[in-house]
Amino acid sequence: MCLRSCCFYFSLSTGCMFIGFIWIWFLFMEIISLGEYSIFIHLKMKSWAKYLQAFITSMGIISSLLLIEGAYKRQRCSVLFWIVVFFVIEFLYVVLAIIDINIRRIHVFTTVAEFLIIIGLIYCLFIATSLYVQLTKEATEAVQV
Repeated sequence: MCLRSCCFYFSLSTGCMFIGFIWIWFLFMEIISLGEYSIFIHLKMKSWAKYLQAFITSMGIISSLLLIEGAYKRQRCSVLFWIVVFFVIEFLYVVLAIIDINIRRIHVFTTVAEFLIIIGLIYCLFIATSLYVQLTKEATEAVQV
């Protein structure tokens, strides 16, 4: 399960910092360009949709900042926080995508974008989990010495 590099070239720390910057950029662009709408949330009049969108974007930005800091300073807790938050976001994205497909009958472009985001997030979670495992092994080896 543990990868040794990100995208076959970068170290896991560099890859996680890059992932953090990409997710911060993505979430800010989603706020700026779509406003109350989202790629996954299309229900403007529903009050719960605004709260869900606010939760996803705020927690995503905060945890991505912590991922960048954790990858730079090699702190396991910050990386683990990002993994937990984005696992929840991944679950919400999958549920919202299923709702969109079954109930809303959205455009093909939106469906493809949703699945590309979900697949990309799975890869990002895999990279961050690999970094967490690597940092845990380093901490265990440091204690044993």
